[in-house]
Amino acid sequence: MEIGNVTGTASNLGRVTSGYDMGKEDFLNLMVAQLKNQDPLNPQDSTEFTAQLAQYSSLEQLINLGEKMDESIDADLALAQTVSNTLAADLLGKEATIIGNALQHTTGESQDVHFRIGDFADTVRITIYDPAGNEVRTIEQHAVSAGKQSIEWDGKNNAGKDLPPGIYRFDIEAVGTDQENMSVLPLMIGRIDSIRYEGLDAILMVNGIDVSFTDVLELGMGDGGEG
Repeated sequence: MEIGNVTGTASNLGRVTSGYDMGKEDFLNLMVAQLKNQDPLNPQDSTEFTAQLAQYSSLEQLINLGEKMDESIDADLALAQTVSNTLAADLLGKEATIIGNALQHTTGESQDVHFRIGDFADTVRITIYDPAGNEVRTIEQHAVSAGKQSIEWDGKNNAGKDLPPGIYRFDIEAVGTDQENMSVLPLMIGRIDSIRYEGLDAILMVNGIDVSFTDVLELGMGDGGEG
């Protein structure tokens, strides 16, 4: 967030550069004209001119600083992304824990829904949606400990019928012992099967689902899979 704000400030300064140049030139022309036409016996006070010149000089320095900040930030971001992409190429076959709420479902198979909570939860409720966004299953579990946890989904809807294959999504709600809502982080765990690049971002294929390398939370040393 901080980088975005700085970048926006620098860009805004860059956009006013042309208007500033014209204003400075006009001011200098006006000052020269007034100095030429002033009464030699009653010269104008130069204090105001001097103050405005100082303001123009400060603005020019600020604009130059903004442009340099833009260039520096762009270079740093490109370097950081290059390093990340280089590291990503060594991740094939590794198990990854990723921030995300997608499930690659196969008909007739159960799978774990992963998440992390910061404290003991009285109740955790998982709502699963099919590829079209329709709610198909609700699962509740009580007395869930803090940390990285998982709840099994049997692959069926609320009526007990097997659901067709596809990429499903899930939402998680947690309530503490005080019956107040708790923060829950949805997770995906699986093996990194492939990597491709889109611009500066590395896109990983995990359990048949595209995820950004920037969403990777943890990496395991060995092969892994969903479950």
